[in-house]
Amino acid sequence: MADERAIAGAREAAAAERWSEAYEAFAAAEPESGADLEAYAEAAWWASELRPSLEIRHRAYAAYVAEGDEYHAAAVAARVAIEHFIRDEPSVGAGFLMRAKRHAEAVPDGREHGYIAMVEATVARLTGSVESARIA
Repeated sequence: MADERAIAGAREAAAAERWSEAYEAFAAAEPESGADLEAYAEAAWWASELRPSLEIRHRAYAAYVAEGDEYHAAAVAARVAIEHFIRDEPSVGAGFLMRAKRHAEAVPDGREHGYIAMVEATVARLTGSVESARIA
């Protein structure tokens, strides 16, 4: 179970962009919510803890899905897709991109849709599908 006092300290450190402190505080607090796990992943990223960042972001995605938060599930799935594409893991990246699209279909148009379109266009451009890379 997450320690709420420790979580509050981790959130405060993350808000102040004290990334290493936030990363360590979240690690000690064992967050469970999608929002806290996403902040933990971001702290890990900026603290140069790249592998843990991706693992934590996977947990954030699962938490958002469990919470029924389609907006954030879509955004985190798109971010996870990008990270897997960067790691030269295109099958996993494509799977998360499809998840992102599925979640985005369940909500009104918003920033998540734009983010997903950007990821799709980048993938299309990098794979030589220049015409389909155009964002309307």
